Amino acid sequence: MKTQSKLPYSITVAEDFSTLPSILKANNIINKKVLIITDYNVKKYYYNELESLFTPDFNDEIHCFTITSGERNKSIYTCEKVYKFLIDHNFSRQDFIIAFGGGTVSDVTGFVAATYMRGIDYGSIPTTLLSMADSSIGGKTAVNVCGIKNAVGAFKDPVFVYDNITVLNTLKDRDFACGLSEVIKHALITDSSFFDYLENNKAKIVSKNPVVLKYIINKSIEIKKKFVLMDPYDLKERRLLNFGHTLGHAIETNERLNKNHGECVAIGIRMAMEISAFKDMDRVIRLFHYFGLDTDYAIKNQEKILKIVKNDKKCVDNKIEFIYLKSIGKACIKELNI
Repeated sequence: MKTQSKLPYSITVAEDFSTLPSILKANNIINKKVLIITDYNVKKYYYNELESLFTPDFNDEIHCFTITSGERNKSIYTCEKVYKFLIDHNFSRQDFIIAFGGGTVSDVTGFVAATYMRGIDYGSIPTTLLSMADSSIGGKTAVNVCGIKNAVGAFKDPVFVYDNITVLNTLKDRDFACGLSEVIKHALITDSSFFDYLENNKAKIVSKNPVVLKYIINKSIEIKKKFVLMDPYDLKERRLLNFGHTLGHAIETNERLNKNHGECVAIGIRMAMEISAFKDMDRVIRLFHYFGLDTDYAIKNQEKILKIVKNDKKCVDNKIEFIYLKSIGKACIKELNI
């Protein structure tokens, strides 16, 4: 498969929405119907500001569809409601959708965009650190079906990604920490100097210093882009980005635990480090704990987690593909016997 030389869409990291109109114009989002899909919390704080950027010079019709955030709403049922809205308002393939929210909004919007009338263009305006630093990049979109996470999905690139870091100021501490889980993952698998930076600037990260925030988001984007360009369809090298996710997904599927994606990834990374017999583990755990990510669940429930993974569809003959951590900045893919 031919490696891409660059992503087919722009990614902007800014401190406000001031340059968004120029991006809309550059991508010819003019005289089209636009559906902005968001969640209730984001709508309360930022929707009016975003809608005001769509002047009559750009669009005749701006619509809003609001969903409830959370993993259980990342479903075909939610997508069906969006499809109905699009049909009821006569949206065609020439119109446009915008994802304005976190992971649930991003996945639902991306999947709808990939499938409505066999494809409609969309743009992404992430509002969580996890989405800005990781999930909005790469074109992978999926929803949960029959209790299986990301069971049905498609590859669908957005037309643009626009990160306004100011919206992170209203993000709950727990959700902010979950984004840091993916940022730490990026550093662990490929860049030890980035991990050093996270350690040395942890207080500024927690206080949401804009200079530091822009740096860690841009650095995470750079790392994610590298893997996406090498392996656009997740067939080989890109799978290193699954570090902590194989085990993390096993935890995340248990709704009774009330743990969200980033927390489960942190726990999955802790358990993966244990399995890898990783010598520098305490250093990583200290950083997770500083950011409010408790990874001790991995130690107390290791057998239970492995039992869930053993029943995973990707587990064949009691073996599953697994990401081992060799050192900070170096990871590899091997089989894990369960």
